[in-house]
Amino acid sequence: MYFSAVDERNGLAVWWPSEPTAGEWEHHFADVEKIVGWSKKLGFRPGVLLLANEFARPDARNRKRLAEITGRPDYDPYLAFVSSNVMLRGLLTMLGWMHAKPSYDIDYLPDEDSGCAWIESRRPGTTPALRILIADVRIRASRAMPKAASG
Repeated sequence: MYFSAVDERNGLAVWWPSEPTAGEWEHHFADVEKIVGWSKKLGFRPGVLLLANEFARPDARNRKRLAEITGRPDYDPYLAFVSSNVMLRGLLTMLGWMHAKPSYDIDYLPDEDSGCAWIESRRPGTTPALRILIADVRIRASRAMPKAASG
């Protein structure tokens, strides 16, 4: 599944890729492409919270496409990658040390509160709007989850 919520006026987005299908990866790519150039349009860098606890690693084709989009010079969000998986966060941090700095700022954080605080430290006043986007994504995700059979 893939869920997203966007507040273009405030330059904020929440993305939740939870083992997305091929079509849902396309939706995610469209969301990523949507924020390319926001800094010039809005006059400030976007803030993005990526909820990645159920993150499924994209296949090679999708990794290439994602790298192409995020490698554009006008893709420059503050990206909070939120995952409770300590090993994943550590590995991604280490890989970041070994590669050239991207045009965007990214940090790997353990929970939504830390993600909001990190974006807030770069874009003061954004936490209330981010919380609304998170709630929107969570509500839509809970509605889409199969109901447990009662028995």
